[in-house]
Amino acid sequence: MWHLGIVRTSTANATLFANTTAFMLAGWSLLVLREPPRLARLGPLALAGVGALLLLGQSAEASPAHLVGDLLSLAAAAFYTGYLLVITRMRGRFPTVTVIALSTLASALLLLPAAQATGGAFWPADWRPVAGLAVSSQLAGQGLMVFASGRLPASVLAVGLLVQPLVSAAAGMLVFGERLSWLELAGAALILAALALIRR
Repeated sequence: MWHLGIVRTSTANATLFANTTAFMLAGWSLLVLREPPRLARLGPLALAGVGALLLLGQSAEASPAHLVGDLLSLAAAAFYTGYLLVITRMRGRFPTVTVIALSTLASALLLLPAAQATGGAFWPADWRPVAGLAVSSQLAGQGLMVFASGRLPASVLAVGLLVQPLVSAAAGMLVFGERLSWLELAGAALILAALALIRR
């Protein structure tokens, strides 16, 4: 959903809407899992949310031309929320390596028909970027997320997810030489403050 959405909207919109996973996850923990609404956890989530809006909000565009991409990015957030809920339950029964292996296999089986249906080349001409993504995003990124899901409540995971816009902004500065406005820097500071507060 996110790969379909990101080419139909702006990068900022796609990132902003995809990161609503944090609020969907927090909402699930409050409404379905009946976690008590503690200010010590909801406060940092709200702080990180404001930070993410400041960090990405200036670049976001409300436009009918982006509606399909925005909705696809929101759908991606909903699917990612479901994924996190499933792996959280699995972590109660299996070690991290088993959960990663099972989720990767299930994803590959579900995405295989979709990949074949979209046309174009199926096998990459250069495997190095694929290997890089497999190690960085899948093994390291998702592996750490799966590991953490077995040790942290959903509300804490939700705040952790909002680090993604911060990392994107830092990558933009370091790799592409982008400059952040004072509002965007304030947003980054709020996300970092939320992370410090949620750990208490």
